[in-house]
Amino acid sequence: MDLGLGQRRVAEILDANPWTYLLWEHDRTRPTPRFVPGILKFLEYDPLPKGQTFGERLRAARRALGLSHGALARKLGVDPSTVLNWERGRHTPPVQYVPRIVALTGPEHLAAEASLPERIRAYRRRHGLTQAELGRILGIHQSVISSWETGRTQPDTLGPQLARRVKELLSGTWSEPLEAQRP
Repeated sequence: MDLGLGQRRVAEILDANPWTYLLWEHDRTRPTPRFVPGILKFLEYDPLPKGQTFGERLRAARRALGLSHGALARKLGVDPSTVLNWERGRHTPPVQYVPRIVALTGPEHLAAEASLPERIRAYRRRHGLTQAELGRILGIHQSVISSWETGRTQPDTLGPQLARRVKELLSGTWSEPLEAQRP
């Protein structure tokens, strides 16, 4: 209405049937994924919250791209029920899928007050590392990384040098590039 456009014209812009558009407007049905990118472009913003959890962010990104669960599953090489379970928080994706998912959703944004376990887990996921791979990079066992991510122990319990290396790694100031350290 603000733009002086009738329902028929908006439906035309969105490449939708005018009756379908009317059902959306009256909240009788929801747009299918293929219409969402056009709607977001027309609105010039996304009215839905981005979400805080991984699953919520994945769902928002999938919708913004106009992908169904099946279409995203095909892009990632997984079953559609797997995508649905990730979005609902029932499962987390194996680390080998995370770089492809991050390419779609964007990097995980942590709150400034994020705990050290959350920051370590986010770092590892962002770089597509397993706990074992991060352990090899830092010269420690995988179980230590697991212990940090669950909050059972802290890096400083293994000495100041390791604590400093973890801090540098998380802040992006570690002098040796990550790729050079991968086994």
